[in-house]
Amino acid sequence: APYVLRNEVLHISRGERATITTQLLDIRDDDNPQDVVVEVINPPLHGQLLQTLQSPAAPIYRFQLDELSRGLLHYAHDGSDSTSDVAVLQANDGHSFRNILFHVKTVPQ
Repeated sequence: APYVLRNEVLHISRGERATITTQLLDIRDDDNPQDVVVEVINPPLHGQLLQTLQSPAAPIYRFQLDELSRGLLHYAHDGSDSTSDVAVLQANDGHSFRNILFHVKTVPQ
């Protein structure tokens, strides 16, 4: 079953874009990591999750673990006065799932 090894808060300046690395969000599956799909159940309200291989970068609603480990996922803040944001993710390997709250905190520039 997929499990969360690390889930740290992403600190970002208002209106900026940051890479979501495995230092922030590390999801693992010891049996079949290639089978794990992470779906965005509730997208962030004050920004977007983006995948950098798409040009132009477009919001994503599902991704694989290798996209996360390769540093292809980004969070782009919308520039609003919000101080925090959250996305609800679900890691699923086809047999079991794990829901994940990914938090973002906006810091002064």
